[in-house]
Amino acid sequence: MVICGSFGFEDLCSHKTLAILAERIASAGQPALRFDYQGCGDSGGALTDAELLDAWKRNVRAAIDCLRARAGVSEIALVGLRLGAALAAEIAADLEGVARLVLIAPPAAGRSYMRELKALARVIAPEDACAPGELSIAGYQLPADLVKSLGCVEPALIRAAPAAKVLAMGRDALAGHPVVTRLTALGCDVTTEAFEGYDAMMCDPTASKTPLAAVERIAGWIVQGAPKEGARPVHPVPATITGPDFAESAVRFGKGRALAGVYCRSPNGTPKQALVILNAGAIHHIGWARGSVELARRLAASGVATLRIDVGGVGDSFAAATGASGSLYAPELKGDVSAALDWLTSQGIRDVSVLGACSGAYQALQATLADERIRRVALVNQLCYVWGATYSMQLSAWRATKASAVNAALESETENAQEAARVLNRLMPFAKKFAKGSLSALMSLSARASAATSANVVEDWFETLSARGVAVSMIFSDNDPGLVELERWLGPEGARATSLPGVARHILPDADHVLTQRTAREALGSLMFDMMGVEETAEVGEKASLAA
Repeated sequence: MVICGSFGFEDLCSHKTLAILAERIASAGQPALRFDYQGCGDSGGALTDAELLDAWKRNVRAAIDCLRARAGVSEIALVGLRLGAALAAEIAADLEGVARLVLIAPPAAGRSYMRELKALARVIAPEDACAPGELSIAGYQLPADLVKSLGCVEPALIRAAPAAKVLAMGRDALAGHPVVTRLTALGCDVTTEAFEGYDAMMCDPTASKTPLAAVERIAGWIVQGAPKEGARPVHPVPATITGPDFAESAVRFGKGRALAGVYCRSPNGTPKQALVILNAGAIHHIGWARGSVELARRLAASGVATLRIDVGGVGDSFAAATGASGSLYAPELKGDVSAALDWLTSQGIRDVSVLGACSGAYQALQATLADERIRRVALVNQLCYVWGATYSMQLSAWRATKASAVNAALESETENAQEAARVLNRLMPFAKKFAKGSLSALMSLSARASAATSANVVEDWFETLSARGVAVSMIFSDNDPGLVELERWLGPEGARATSLPGVARHILPDADHVLTQRTAREALGSLMFDMMGVEETAEVGEKASLAA
């Protein structure tokens, strides 16, 4: 099975589900391959690369060729999600040996797909300024030629039957869907079903719920009738991507090698220091709008290595959550940070810093308190310092209602705004005040609801780190609700911490909680260069287009 995911925000939301689907297929004895398109995820390139949609089609063919060569299989099943569904159907029509095809929420047409993306962009996050014809969606800047290419995706481009058997799934059963109509006319045996849990999967990377029933249905449909023997065992080998100023390798570390990360360094020389980049919420290791990838490659050009990791239960380390609480604020996750430091030490690096945002900032602070090997720590938009029942309750309420909030907002974009507001009120009479679109708004409420302890442990923590000589950078978007929590524990503007040696507070202007704005991500990168004590060797953006 080759999995063709979507891209951008939709990729962040569905990453864990598709990873679990691949594992489910593998556990049934069939090899599975998932990959990132050029300019997306961990792959080389950038969204500004020329003729990118054609490159993505070549990526699908290359993935199929790779799996055939590595596993020795003759038959392929393709699974495509959203844009990946359109690519999979078009590519499969030109290939032999595609036995089965699963299409999840395929676009009805390119123009309608772009309308959906534009509506989603307005709902998810503030838009960056764009040139005419460009599109900004959740921090991803789509150039005009890519927007035009995506608008030309049409079911009519499917020239022949892509597979004998097709399973088409959507938010509903896709009755009368143009892609289903086209495939049926081409002679495919098409089964249409509703994808149970689609909205909850795609509403937000942190609130996303894995639709296990749909995963089991897809896996069972694919492996039905598949040969039990014949494919060679596939043993993963170290994967490396090299660009003009970086080299990256996928790594496994921690107990039982259950944790996943990507090690990025300069292709020249041996790094003397490294930055560990943690997950922000449940966003996997590429970061919001691919910010962690871009930061890692900027630092590599100046000789600083990075290890962007998935803690247990997040991204590609989902198996590591077995037996753990599963919370992003679980105390055991600071041990995952120490395991990352162990791996870096094995590579000869002992000068180590840590960067975390949101829940990652919480884990970064706890790990730094517990592990004296950490010399510098950057805490970005930290919303919680002392985790407790109030925070847990509010986070659960936000997650439970996020899908309904997003759907109501999308409806207001495309249909009747007053009716959408009535839907929102009807669906969420209690949780609507916690789910107006951002975890940050939710946590600002719980910050006011939590009672401070008589002994200010947070102040004690910063005093401990300062006395130990740790450089601490507290970084906030302007007007971020984390500033309320900072003041609650450490006084106006965090003065009881910033008055200590080595502790500094920085404000990122015109930025939201997840740093959707490119200028905010670039400013964060500059602060990381300052914290690490190195100079950037290239102008920001000069290295944006990287070799695939």
